[in-house]
Amino acid sequence: MSGVEVLVQDRSGAPIDLQQQKRLAEALLARLGFASGELGVTYVGPAEMEELNRGHMGHSGPTDVLTFPLDAGKGGNAAPAAAADVPLLLGDIIICPQVAERQAGAAGHGLDDELCLLLVHGMLHLAGLDHEVDQGEMEARQAELVRDLCLRRKPSDV
Repeated sequence: MSGVEVLVQDRSGAPIDLQQQKRLAEALLARLGFASGELGVTYVGPAEMEELNRGHMGHSGPTDVLTFPLDAGKGGNAAPAAAADVPLLLGDIIICPQVAERQAGAAGHGLDDELCLLLVHGMLHLAGLDHEVDQGEMEARQAELVRDLCLRRKPSDV
């Protein structure tokens, strides 16, 4: 498999431009050095996100984003070697737009910018970065990517 395939779906009921989100995910993967593989990005409602958050993280209530890395390794490098005809499964990023909308209002920007920030955040976790244990590297990289891809963009730019 050559190239990255991004599979985007919406089960949230929120008004999301799935094509724009797919283009953004592809741009982020390229910036992070992923040259091939499959990534799933799913937008879910608060009830489904709460269930995922409880089941996988042990936390109550819906959260904004969850990332489930699969074959991706630190820094965007593939961990296991796969056969040429077997796609590298990068992982899944799950985002709750309703939580994102509340956060966007509190931060003073729009839903599109918040969804972009959450996709960046999830993608960095997928690449092996972890703000809970690093020395600020993930936050610095996130700020750079958000500045470059989220806050200055127009829908046609991505």
